Parts: sequence; C-alpha cells; structure tokens
Amino acid sequence: ALNALAELYRGEGALDAAEPLYEESLALQRARGERANIVISLYNLAAVAIARGAAERALPLVREALAIAREVGSTYLGELVLDIAAALATARGDMDRAARFHGAAEALLQEIGQRRDPADEAFVAPLVAQARDALGPTAHAANEAAGRALGYDAVMLELRAWLDAIEAG
Repeated sequence: ALNALAELYRGEGALDAAEPLYEESLALQRARGERANIVISLYNLAAVAIARGAAERALPLVREALAIAREVGSTYLGELVLDIAAALATARGDMDRAARFHGAAEALLQEIGQRRDPADEAFVAPLVAQARDALGPTAHAANEAAGRALGYDAVMLELRAWLDAIEAG
C-alpha cells in the first residue's frame, strides 16, 4: 500500500511525498525478506534520486537491485534494473550506454509479454527521448539495436562492469 501511494505521488511529480513512503516500504520489505519487492523499491528510490538530479545517490541502489535480480533469476526484475540503468546512464551523460540498456529492456519486455506501468513509462520515456536527441536517431537506433541483440546474461554482465567502472572512478 505504501508503494502504491508513493507511485501516485511520483506520477504527480510530488517526489517529497513519494520518497519517504518508498523508504518505509523498502524497510518493511527488507524486514520480511521480500526480495522482488525490494528491487521494486530500490528502482523507485533510484528513480526519485535521478529525477532530483542526484544520480550518484542512485548508484548503490541500482547495484543492489542488480544483485538481487540476478540472485532471484527474474527477467521481470532484470527489466526494471535495465530501465533504471538506462535512466542512470542518461543522467550521467552516457547516451550510448543508455540506448543499449533501453534496447535490452525493450527486448526483455517483449520476451516476457509485459508493459511498463504508467509511472515507470512516464519516467523512462523522456530520458529515452533525451538520449535519442543527444545521439541523433541513427546512432540511437544502432545502440538500441545492439542492446536488443544482447542476451540477458550478457547485458547483466555489461551493466555490472559499467557500475564497477563508475565506482572505480
């Protein structure tokens, strides 16, 4: 319920109202050991950080979400991680990587027959457009196609290596 209410707030752009609800939801999920829901809350908290221009705060959240998604073995959770990674790459100005991660996320959505929920789509769409504008349509499409062509394991390894490189400075 906390996460659902926070989603409504985030969808309305009320990040100050959404963030503490996400944090409380994450604490409850950690206490219960609800691994899948932990990833969802980490995604949401990272989205808030990125929306606020604090991409560095999102790094450990994305890293933890990636580790859990890999541990659980859920491609649905992996898709969420790729979406937030694409957003993080855009926020960091790494538009090639943003397009690759977005392409991989799109391929996973198609593979599992899912769609993004409205709040997530509203978050992702402008960041994809920003990357497309920065790269130009041809380069963006090429990077997105390269991401689509990666298999799940390969893109997760690439994401982990990218996060490691950022943290190494």
